Amino acid sequence: MNVAQHVAIPRRARKEERKNKQEVKPWNVQEVQAFVLGIRGGRLYAPLLLSLMGLRPAEVCGLRWEDVELDNATITIANTRTMMGNRYVVEKDTKSLAGERELPLPAPVLAALKSLKALQSKEKLALGEAYVECLTYLANNGVPDHILARWAGHTNAKTTEKWYVKPDVEDLRGAATMWDGLHGDAIEGQA
Repeated sequence: MNVAQHVAIPRRARKEERKNKQEVKPWNVQEVQAFVLGIRGGRLYAPLLLSLMGLRPAEVCGLRWEDVELDNATITIANTRTMMGNRYVVEKDTKSLAGERELPLPAPVLAALKSLKALQSKEKLALGEAYVECLTYLANNGVPDHILARWAGHTNAKTTEKWYVKPDVEDLRGAATMWDGLHGDAIEGQA
């Protein structure tokens, strides 16, 4: 509920505000280039370049590596991710069907994405078994779906489960062991 929705700002105050409002000019090409050069090599360089391509912030945040074709130099915009009230992350399809699109990647953006992917691979290699998907780890260790969703800032546990809990073959070994128990001693005696 907005407690100020029925409050009217006096006309004189609105006029005064318009009169004193400073116009903020957008950066010119040289200023943009200087900024881009200044952050080159930073972890957020690739997302910044994607934004400069005209992608909406929610589209950049919604990208996953499966949406990026480094070999073909394309990206597929298929979903968005936004923060609601600084409390929850909401993932959903693009705003419209026209929003779902495949775009070619300019050479600098492609290079930045390749660098980011290499950095993430290097980090994963350096951490070894310690590198686990946080939510997958929590899910595999019995944390309930609704708690995972709250942890991730999602309003819907299905979003968390669909996009963030990614068990691999090692995660499935416990299930395989349980499956073995269905056969009892009869199977062991035949081996």
